[in-house]
Amino acid sequence: MKSFRSIPKSGSRSWRYSICLLASLLFLALFTLPLAAQGENLYFSVKQGTNTYELTPISRAGSVTDFYSYSNDESHTGLEVAEHSILFLYKDTTSGEIYLVIIHDAPNNTTGGEVEFSFSGLPASATIVIRDDPSPDTWDFTPPTATIHWNWDAVHDDGTVIGGLGKEFTITITPNFISGINEWDLVTGTVDKPVYTKLANLTDPITITATTNIPPKASFTFSPTTVSIGQAVSFDGSASKDPDNASAPNKGITKYAWDFGDGTTGNGVTVSHTYSAAGSYNVTLTVTDNQGATDTVTRTVTVSEAVVTATRTISTPAVLPGSTFRVIVEITTSTAIEGLGLDEDLPGGWEINPIDNAGAAFKRVETQWIFARTVRAGETIKIIYDVTVPQELMSGPLPVKECITGEIDSAQPAFHKEVNGDSCLKVDSCLPAIVAIAHLNTQTEEIDLTLSNDVTAAQIQQAISYWVEDQPVPGTCGNLLDLETLKLLIAHYLKCIPIDEPLPKEPGDKAVTITRQILTPFPFHQLYLEAYRGNIFRVTITIEANKDLYGLGLDENLPQGWEVKPINSASGVFKESQTQWVFPEKIPAGTIKTITYEVTVPQGRVYCLGGEECKANTFDLSGIADSANPQFELAVGGETEVVIAKCLAIAIAIAYLDVEKNTIDATLSSKITFEQIQAAIAFWLEDEAVPGTCGKTIDFETVKLLIAYWLTDTPVDQPLGTAPDDPDGNR
Repeated sequence: MKSFRSIPKSGSRSWRYSICLLASLLFLALFTLPLAAQGENLYFSVKQGTNTYELTPISRAGSVTDFYSYSNDESHTGLEVAEHSILFLYKDTTSGEIYLVIIHDAPNNTTGGEVEFSFSGLPASATIVIRDDPSPDTWDFTPPTATIHWNWDAVHDDGTVIGGLGKEFTITITPNFISGINEWDLVTGTVDKPVYTKLANLTDPITITATTNIPPKASFTFSPTTVSIGQAVSFDGSASKDPDNASAPNKGITKYAWDFGDGTTGNGVTVSHTYSAAGSYNVTLTVTDNQGATDTVTRTVTVSEAVVTATRTISTPAVLPGSTFRVIVEITTSTAIEGLGLDEDLPGGWEINPIDNAGAAFKRVETQWIFARTVRAGETIKIIYDVTVPQELMSGPLPVKECITGEIDSAQPAFHKEVNGDSCLKVDSCLPAIVAIAHLNTQTEEIDLTLSNDVTAAQIQQAISYWVEDQPVPGTCGNLLDLETLKLLIAHYLKCIPIDEPLPKEPGDKAVTITRQILTPFPFHQLYLEAYRGNIFRVTITIEANKDLYGLGLDENLPQGWEVKPINSASGVFKESQTQWVFPEKIPAGTIKTITYEVTVPQGRVYCLGGEECKANTFDLSGIADSANPQFELAVGGETEVVIAKCLAIAIAIAYLDVEKNTIDATLSSKITFEQIQAAIAFWLEDEAVPGTCGKTIDFETVKLLIAYWLTDTPVDQPLGTAPDDPDGNR
């Protein structure tokens, strides 16, 4: 490049003039540039709650007064919107001054309005440049605070322009939109193409900030995007940057603060975190630049159940010393896993015998399994082993509770997780009957605790046999199976629920309707033990299911020594020694079951003492119906009384009189026959005692009554009706 000295002298005057002119133009341009062009890169933002908006001033050459064009008590910027309150910054590019402009509503709208703003943080130099509608508006303007109250009618709008804001400021406005406004907008862009941004609401304060430092922009990513419990999540905030320090180390960011949404925090460009519970977590990154400005960003991380689950199933909830039971650990995965291991911890002295290692290497000393392969996503693995309980436990105090614990872990993805499911079981010298039946080998009638906790049909049949015959259940130290346990077993079987799991809790109210009907050989629920079959009666129980019933039972309570013979058990199983029935089937809602049984009262027993004063004894029958699921207990309703009569009423004795044998026969009808009325008249004529009445004789009134029963064919336990008039007028 040539130096100035090498420039030819010819035309030197013209060259010097050009240089001088260029310098003058540069000086003038520098002097007249707006603030942003003079190196003062102001950044404007508005924050409302968690929302942040960038605010670019509406810029043009000319004063804000000319732009506002206030006349006729209203503005004329061209930006006004009916029933909207707008807020924007105006920049005079000639002077570089920044103004805050607030305009409510638009001219010639159909409604007026009322708004009040409270200001804080105003610079000491702040002034009101334009007071739109001086009356009835009010201004209490005393920086750093101010309160402006606007009122306007339907023909005008209203507003204010505030100047003297300086280069940097932070102003907070608390709004009170009383009437006339339904949206609050920020305006950016240009006069010709304005951009309106709706603020989040009309109630929360906003903070307007002007600073020469452009705040940083927070951004982060995380992986994996599908997260499970116990899985490490990597968070990377390196995408965050500070626009005015983008070339600096860490892109101008000096601090990265993490909130993982579960009560824990972290720091650094990249961090790792593990969640211990499933759910949705709002992870927030806050970045700080070299001048202390901050920005935050929040993303949601959804954590599902662990990528792998392990569930232990123990074949029995109770064991005997010296017995063997089975354990199954089922492992399921939802993602590929490398280096999967299972570590089981058993009580001391308990022997383990692996049955199926599912391809894993087994270390007996530590009771550990490890898979030297990739476990595929969606794969299910079952590790099965048997455990023998030490016989030596029999010599110690029983029962005792023992537990098996364990965990699964992996190298990739890294996690540690406890094995769920069954853990503890009871060691005792005798098994509960429900456990013994569920683990009964029905072929050998021996207990096999390696069987599952599921009850089979064959086991139910064997249990019913033990119950009916009052036989002890194997493995229970000679204990018998009661009705409650049998019903529970039946419910578990019918609902396919293992015995170590509870039956579902279902309301049992109004589950059934149950009534008893008693049919005795003599009227009025009477028995007469001296008569032929006079000590036998029949009972009918009607059960109507209003809900599905599982494990239904009936327990009838009769006086001791009364013999019961089932006539119809309606598919129920009858236990004679206890007068109980159990139904080994599901009884659907709407089903009606009718149980009928016959009762024989021993004749040789004295039921009535007291001689002539003792005429009868009354006995009550009672019963309970209940089921295992839904659970309920309901007393049998209907008839309950049976009367053992020592002396029959004359009418009943005549109706049941065997005239040939002159004895009472309970199999006869309750209607008086011609032969019986002849015998009654003979008893009356001869004043002879009627059999079965404890020596009673028939008087004149009684014989007429007996004749009326005979002539009207009315049973003696029914009232006589009034006969209609005959043609001759006689009754």
